[in-house]
Amino acid sequence: MQDVIEKLNKVVEYLDDIQDIKDSHSAAMQEVEFRISDILHLIELNDIPDSCCKKVVAELKKLREHRRDLKNQYEILKTFETHKEKLLKDNSRFMFSSELGKASKRLNSTYNNRVYTQEELDNLVKPVRGRPKKEEVVCCLVSAEGLKINNDSQWSTTESNANNES
Repeated sequence: MQDVIEKLNKVVEYLDDIQDIKDSHSAAMQEVEFRISDILHLIELNDIPDSCCKKVVAELKKLREHRRDLKNQYEILKTFETHKEKLLKDNSRFMFSSELGKASKRLNSTYNNRVYTQEELDNLVKPVRGRPKKEEVVCCLVSAEGLKINNDSQWSTTESNANNES
């Protein structure tokens, strides 16, 4: 009999823990949202030196990851609230576990961009390295010296191009 009482007390303890998580969750989520808003306003309203941009982005990333974790917890807690009555019925407990599994799978699915294409996002984070391409250097030299490359890759002066066009 003592074993049964201990197990039931453990169930009550677990339910109390879940309630404590739910109670603190809203305040934690609100604080993270406010911190993110502060960072976004900092970016919007100030000229941030290049040397500080990495630090600002790192902080924003950390906050967004924390927010994602809180949102995932919220979804699991919401699933628990919706299906907790199934825990009391022998033949429905597997359904409760199934619902938790579905929620977990949904939360771990890949994100689909809403507006940007993947190529556009890849270009945003593409590092700029090394020297400019040869074509870029040639274009700069051409415009600086008044020379132009024809479509057939022949060099000519801007004067001879003007004569050819008339």
